[in-house]
Amino acid sequence: MRIDTFAGCQVSRVTVVDSYEVVHAGVSAWLREDCAPCATPTALYPDAEQFLRRNPIPENGGEVVLLGLRADEATGLAAVRELTNRGYRVVVYSHVADRDVIRTAIDSGAVTYLTQTEGREHLIKAIRAAVTPFPYIGPSMATALDDRDFCLRPVLAPREQEVLLAWFRTDSKELAAQQLFVAPSTVRTHLQRIRAKYAAAGRPAGTKAALVARAIQDRIINIDDL
Repeated sequence: MRIDTFAGCQVSRVTVVDSYEVVHAGVSAWLREDCAPCATPTALYPDAEQFLRRNPIPENGGEVVLLGLRADEATGLAAVRELTNRGYRVVVYSHVADRDVIRTAIDSGAVTYLTQTEGREHLIKAIRAAVTPFPYIGPSMATALDDRDFCLRPVLAPREQEVLLAWFRTDSKELAAQQLFVAPSTVRTHLQRIRAKYAAAGRPAGTKAALVARAIQDRIINIDDL
């Protein structure tokens, strides 16, 4: 199911990729009522492979894929990686609430992970936030990211932490540089070093959303800071 003309925010299109028709029907109704009252579903995609066959790349940066994750977690997580690599903003919406699965989905590029028990309000907020620099963090994702025993934490210098937070709070590296009174190249250099440290720790963060998740996991920032 695909919804166009997502009114009132930067989302241009939402596609639901899920094998259960009841999920398509329910989410379609929520989107019509809360986000896109003039939109109509134009397609039904039971899996990511069929969706990508018809839509190999997004038309613009505002396309969100709401991906159902089922018992076959490996296949679903591979779909997250493929969709993200193609340029789609992926929100996982699943009955699976395992913390390791949630963290792996975020590591794979998903901007947000929601369990289906979290319901309508969280889902709409997550979709709206998906195309912004600040991912929506629902209760299950917050719990998974808040695990103190998760894994190794790289040591970031105070200036690196300052640059990271400034970038999270702005829309671009250029704006972060203005806020810090430094050159944009300085911001880029710090971010490259930060990503290199996470990669060396076995926790790569290739997207802004992934880096936000890392910073929350490691107590560099709080959710309220965003």
